Amino acid sequence: MEFFTNNSAADDYSNKTDEIFHRVKSNDASLAGLTIDNLSCKPYESSNDRIASLGRAVGNNTCIEEIVFCRMGQFDLMWWKLLADGMKENRSIKKISFGRFDDRYLSEIISYLGLFFEMNPSLERIVFFRNHQMDGEGMKLLSLRLSKRNRPLEGVRFDDNPMNDDMIRDFFEPFQNNARLTPKAIELNSYDEPLVVDVGRDGLECIANLLGNSDCTMENLRLDIRHVDDDMIKLFADALTKSKNNSLKTLVLKPLEKSTISKNGWNVFDTVVCNNSSVDATYDSNHTLSLLGQWHYQSHPGLLSQHLCWNFLCADKQFVARKKVFTTHFVGSGMVSGKSLNGMESSLLVRLIEFVDRVIEENGGEASFFPRYGRNLRSSFLYQLFRRHHNSLCKMKK
Repeated sequence: MEFFTNNSAADDYSNKTDEIFHRVKSNDASLAGLTIDNLSCKPYESSNDRIASLGRAVGNNTCIEEIVFCRMGQFDLMWWKLLADGMKENRSIKKISFGRFDDRYLSEIISYLGLFFEMNPSLERIVFFRNHQMDGEGMKLLSLRLSKRNRPLEGVRFDDNPMNDDMIRDFFEPFQNNARLTPKAIELNSYDEPLVVDVGRDGLECIANLLGNSDCTMENLRLDIRHVDDDMIKLFADALTKSKNNSLKTLVLKPLEKSTISKNGWNVFDTVVCNNSSVDATYDSNHTLSLLGQWHYQSHPGLLSQHLCWNFLCADKQFVARKKVFTTHFVGSGMVSGKSLNGMESSLLVRLIEFVDRVIEENGGEASFFPRYGRNLRSSFLYQLFRRHHNSLCKMKK
């Protein structure tokens, strides 16, 4: 990572920035990252042409993959416009970060960089860290641009930025109209300044509504918030259950002050990952959510941990679905009593036996399977299994 900065002595600074400028302009392949730190005065005090040239150089560069703007609250707004006009042509930058903008509302800067956010096909991640002047207008401008892209970002991260319910709504609501462009990972982190985060139930309900959109592409969500309780958890569980959203893999709700989650509070998510109301509901449950809790890799009581583990370990989601159907409806108390196979059409019987054989094979073969579930399993439930759930079994066989 190379630096444009005002921290060095004047002569060293001038030489350093000239060198980096020429490397950017010449498309130096070794210049993969660029940090512009505290660039507010010399040697660019009255050099609009120089700033415009830097913007065009970045725009034409095909090697820079990451750019960081830090402590640039005093950077002239006209310079931001000139810089953004050139940068919008760039097609190589994958990550852009903004940090410590204490004297300037980011909405003004985002408005200039909007086309870069919307049109750059290589852009994958945006990071905002320790910006005390974050505002709702800037959040809305950002999400409106991101919701018009050709494909979703890999991630947007907010580290130690002030955040409240209104700002959460400003950022998340624009994605409701185009949920397939929701960033795949969204993080609201509070490391050193927890008191700047004030997100409550209203903000979480807005996020849950977006997750309730079946087109939502969000895979990982981490929220550091003041307080977490059972009702907040249920907001997300209900949304995921109704929407059949199969994108979300990670949900972390980390309380900064207190948690009043009951002993089995997280278990409401077992209906999300294994809805036992019917065979169809079990098969259509969420088979992607695997990390859930107040921190990563949190253990849960009952069957929830087992179901999350299956989701995590197996990439074949049809296999996971069949495993959940089998263990939920045809093992133990859910097992159908023995029935005669007489009268069943031979072709349908063959199809049914093929399905059961596949379940047995996926569970380690007969040597592993029968000691666990019993050797009379086929005759004990095959007929009822087919009679009650023929349509579901045909779908599962595909």
